[in-house]
Amino acid sequence: MKHRVSTNPVNSILFIEDRPTANIPAVDPPTAPAWATPDCIIVKAYPEQDGPTEILLGDLTEVDPGRPPDFTSVLKTPGRRVLVRDVLDEVVVTMPSSRELTRISIWLSHPEWPDRVIIGLD
Repeated sequence: MKHRVSTNPVNSILFIEDRPTANIPAVDPPTAPAWATPDCIIVKAYPEQDGPTEILLGDLTEVDPGRPPDFTSVLKTPGRRVLVRDVLDEVVVTMPSSRELTRISIWLSHPEWPDRVIIGLD
């Protein structure tokens, strides 16, 4: 099952995690498409004042656009879920995960200001 939502995230970033955590990655270098710790991934989004960011979250086999991902990481998911939230701690979209460690693949529509972010769970 895949989920498609649209949001205007404050600070043009989104957090991908099992639950809000204090183990947030450093955003360095600023040119990277995303940043990760074992508990949290931060991904770029479109500037909130310029328009919405479309987020597509789903199983890797359902959302893979047919090119290599811009970013991959393994995320701890002890609660067996993946949620996407903004800096105001509002959950934008969530999806169950079948594992306690979930491989996350991310595709961006643009390297600097993506108006579409695809998140595949494996």
